[in-house]
Amino acid sequence: MNQLDLIILLMVGAAALGGWRLGFLARVFSWVGLGFGVFLASRLLPTALNALSSNDAAYRAAVAVLVLLGGAFAGQALGLMAGMRIHRVLPLGPIRMIDRSVGAALGAGGVALSVWLFVLPWLVDLPGWPAQQARTSAVARVFDKYAPSAPDRFQALRRLIGDQNFPQVFDKLGPAPESGPPPAETGFAPGVQERVAASTVKIEGEACRRIQEGSGFAAGVDLVATNAHVVAGVRNPAVIRTDGKRLAATLVYFDSDRDLALLSVKSLNEAPLEIATAKVGERGAVFGHPGGQDPLRVAPARVSQEVTARGRDLYDAHRTDRDVFVLAATLRPGDSGAAFTNLAGKVIGVAFAIAPDQSDTAYALTSKELQAALARPRIAQSSGPCLTSG
Repeated sequence: MNQLDLIILLMVGAAALGGWRLGFLARVFSWVGLGFGVFLASRLLPTALNALSSNDAAYRAAVAVLVLLGGAFAGQALGLMAGMRIHRVLPLGPIRMIDRSVGAALGAGGVALSVWLFVLPWLVDLPGWPAQQARTSAVARVFDKYAPSAPDRFQALRRLIGDQNFPQVFDKLGPAPESGPPPAETGFAPGVQERVAASTVKIEGEACRRIQEGSGFAAGVDLVATNAHVVAGVRNPAVIRTDGKRLAATLVYFDSDRDLALLSVKSLNEAPLEIATAKVGERGAVFGHPGGQDPLRVAPARVSQEVTARGRDLYDAHRTDRDVFVLAATLRPGDSGAAFTNLAGKVIGVAFAIAPDQSDTAYALTSKELQAALARPRIAQSSGPCLTSG
């Protein structure tokens, strides 16, 4: 049991006490009003969040909470007033006692509904304390095991609030795998880091009025590899070479299950990086552009585990399996699609996700996943719907 569990239990107790005092009829009217208020607020929230100029997750979460709480409180207040009018006319005795008992149960159930809708879909992906608490919460694990998934609208709002569009790596709720501390240094021999850096790119594009940024690398002649979530919904992606030159790109492969994409770029003029396999314990580095920064950042990394991760596809539509490296590395949004290379400068993985509850744990698709994508036919195709359209 952790702090979040204590908060939930206190809320359940308070709601049960309030339900006893108000009674069933007043409580049910208040929850109907609350539900209607949340529904209306959730319909308005995508428009409100898309209008924000900032992509900061904390700021967007604060706005979302204010909008939803405003709708919830307004709806609950109206429902409560209607319910109290009816409660006052109930006769004293068994009928009033039954009304109070059912009201207490309904109050506690309302908190459970809130946990199902808000704790599981949202807190698990908000970096820091929210994710740490939600992923180790005994109450949240019970809901994850026995309750159905939250409705699609709340899953979509989770993406709107956060700035992390990568897919769910593991389908089951729980803490991130232990990875240990990242290496202090990359350990590259002279010239290797420079050679890899010369074959990397930054990727930009607009999707549903939001700028998406990520990283990529030369995986073939005039061919760039990246993550599917970097270009999802982007109609005109562009790559930016290390010399600052901006080039138009055409999407020729898009896999929302594996989260891999390939871009054809005329006159890329970058040497393709070699691909190799890796074992647990192997060291290297991730070459990315966190936060969309122009200077390339080289983050030391180590393969902590290799797992078959059963997670969700890019659009939370179904389960999918991926061959994944658990990395001891400090990555940030924007590193998605970056090459994870060994000390010889060969690609052994593609960075694609970060553990929200462990700042030094990240995930990379193995080179086997990349090689499978490179072996598939390449034709110009759609980048699918936006991840943030709500």
